[in-house]
Amino acid sequence: PKSYPTKQAWRDDLLNYRKKVASMNSGPRANLPDYVETPKEVIFQKTSFNNQGPIKGTILTYPGAKIENGVIYWIHGGGFFLGHPAEGYPMCCIMAQYMGMIVVSIDYHYCPEISLPQQVDECIVGYK
Repeated sequence: PKSYPTKQAWRDDLLNYRKKVASMNSGPRANLPDYVETPKEVIFQKTSFNNQGPIKGTILTYPGAKIENGVIYWIHGGGFFLGHPAEGYPMCCIMAQYMGMIVVSIDYHYCPEISLPQQVDECIVGYK
């Protein structure tokens, strides 16, 4: 394991990692199979609970998807401080196509900049 001399060094490393993951998953069609239509960005709520910006998400559809068949609500992994929603898009889209559903994902704010349980609250807002 890597040791850090200060909390700031750890935070800097974390922020660099996030930038790297975001760049790998950037672009309007990042990690999407060809049959998925262009993702639609949505704002679930205009301001987060401590005014850190909007609570955003993405809706993924494809020909034949019907909301009546249900929705896969994707909350990406990473312990609320790592990860990116697009990392799970391939798996979500395969499941959704098999069941005729659409995919809705949330892009919650991360720790440690935002303290828990705000991330959980943001996921609930997206679900509603």
